[in-house]
Amino acid sequence: MRMHPKTGRTHQIRVHLAAIGHPIVGDFTYGSQAAWKERLDIDRPMLHAEQITFLHPVTEKKVSFKAPWPADFLRVRKKFREGFKVVAAAMMLLGSVFAVGRCTTDSDGSSTPAASAPAKKPVHHASGSSGSSVSAASFKALKKQVLLDEQTLQAMQQSVAALQQQTTALQNSIETMNAEQRFRDLDHAITELNAKSVSAGTSVDEVRTQLLDIARHLKDQQSAADQLHDQVDRLEHEVIQQRSRSEETTTPPPPATPDTKDATR
Repeated sequence: MRMHPKTGRTHQIRVHLAAIGHPIVGDFTYGSQAAWKERLDIDRPMLHAEQITFLHPVTEKKVSFKAPWPADFLRVRKKFREGFKVVAAAMMLLGSVFAVGRCTTDSDGSSTPAASAPAKKPVHHASGSSGSSVSAASFKALKKQVLLDEQTLQAMQQSVAALQQQTTALQNSIETMNAEQRFRDLDHAITELNAKSVSAGTSVDEVRTQLLDIARHLKDQQSAADQLHDQVDRLEHEVIQQRSRSEETTTPPPPATPDTKDATR
């Protein structure tokens, strides 16, 4: 199969093929048969990126790359083609079995058409003994071929039954895979919710820390303002004291009285 994806979703080709009931050979994660590993020694998905084209992020020019098919890829392809040839040969053999089954045999060993076909006149041979011996040999060969065809038919019936069992197992695995995918989605959603709750708690803690820092800064500024007020009050008190001292030095003494003069004398 050749696929041309238009987008770049993860496991896009693998998931889409598994969803329509045709998982990639060797892709055991998405429902491939485990028997492929035993039959063809496949230990990886038989998926190969043969060609890719995109715009270069620096030059912004379209670039294209091609990769040859790996050796294990070619080996598995060859095995499948041989298997297809065997199936085609088996179908042709089955058709011959059905064709032979429409004929009946006479008691003397000569084959005659079925009852629905018009009867033909018997052919008389010159020698009866040689004709009977040839008819007996033909009958033995035909009988042997019919037995081989019956064995081949039984083998094909067994293969069909095995394929039906594998199909049932594949459907069960797909259902299990869908259930597992739902559980994964649920687990992922729970993880995202836990992450969001943790981030919300972290943001609340950060807001609390910022508020505490702001309160600390406000308290420091209030302390600085109180100290500034104290300094201003101290300066005002010193100014008042200096004014009172200057007024005392500039005031003249009171005039002397007669009694004072007599006492001085």
